[in-house]
This record gives sequence, structure tokens and C-alpha cells, in this order.
Amino acid sequence: MKSGSAGQKLRGEHYDIKTSFTSLQKLLIFAALACLLIDFLMISAYWSALPQKIPSHFGYAGKPDAWSGKESILILPLAYFTTCLIMIPLSFAPQSYNYLFSLTPENAARQYSLARSMMLLITAEIGAVFSYIVWTTVEVALNNSPGLGGLFIFLMLGLVFGTIGAYIWLAYKAR
Repeated sequence: MKSGSAGQKLRGEHYDIKTSFTSLQKLLIFAALACLLIDFLMISAYWSALPQKIPSHFGYAGKPDAWSGKESILILPLAYFTTCLIMIPLSFAPQSYNYLFSLTPENAARQYSLARSMMLLITAEIGAVFSYIVWTTVEVALNNSPGLGGLFIFLMLGLVFGTIGAYIWLAYKAR
């Protein structure tokens, strides 16, 4: 290992700088886990009322276009649980990420914090989107809603790509 300035160790282009979690990052972890809990609570609350066949896929227009057994409603929270099992522990090691811009002793801590925030925000956004899909699946199955809505796919993609775009802009400014 090469030495960086101020006694920091350089690993490739990454610096071994310990960064603590900001209040926002802690809130994002809480929000991500809350979405997961809400999914399972919602499913358990409505389980007995759900019919045997529920929507298992929504088309581009937000209308259900495939139906499966009610057990299929567990796929999204289980997939999101797996996502949380990967993303939250990974947020503890921003030194292991790849970065768009070169790291220096002066910008490494800020770049690490920005990358961690982006990853946790996307994790929470995915949780919110999955919770909305679970809730809508229940509502459609109970004949209370026609579907996700025609703008859903655009709003979801705009949310995630907007977050990535904001991260790129902030990382560029912090380079």
C-alpha cells in the first residue's frame, strides 16, 4: 500500500478514510427498513381478505396483465429484503465503490458520503416503490383500484434516474 497525505493509506485510488453516517443517511436506512416492515404488515393485515388469484404483473399502462396465486404478493417484499441485505451493509464500505471522478485526500470523504447517500436513497426509493406496488396489488385484488396508474412507470424511472443525476452533479462539483 502506498501512503497518501496526512498518513492516510491509499488503496488503488481509494483512501481508507472512515466516514460516519450523517443524520440523513441514518434516516434513509430507517425509511428503507420501515418500507420493508410496512410491506409485511400490509400483507399480513389483508392476507385473509385476498382472493386466491391476485395481480402478479402490471403492464406499461399500469393495468394488471397477469394473475397468480396470492402467495405471489410475497415476491416483492422478499426481493426487497434481499436488496436491503446487500445495500445496507455495503453502505458501510464506500471505499469499495467505483467512482466517476478521481479521488484525492481532499475530496475522498465528501465523495464517499455522496456515494453512500445515493445508494441509501435509491434503496429507500425502491422500498417506497415496492410498497406502493404491494398496496396497489392488494387494492386491485379487492376491486378497490384499477391499477398502478398510467404515469407510474415514468414517475418511478424519473425518481431513480433523478437521484442518479443529482448524485453525478454533486459528485462532479465535489471532485
